[in-house]
Amino acid sequence: MERHGTVRGLILPEIIKYLMDEFQWDENEALDRFYVSEVGKAFADNDTGLYGMSPLYIASIFINAYAEHNTK
Repeated sequence: MERHGTVRGLILPEIIKYLMDEFQWDENEALDRFYVSEVGKAFADNDTGLYGMSPLYIASIFINAYAEHNTK
């Protein structure tokens, strides 16, 4: 399980950078919004395997979900 945390720690900065660039958020806002989202929760859950996907893929899922949620 420790390995999963290491993987998450290595790719999280890239995910957050994508979100900062996409939404012009600062780092704290991007982190906060990511971790309270369903995508962020899935990323933190070892059982989903999302932590094994590329940072761009994970950021894209978040961006699409965020856009969908905020256009309703």
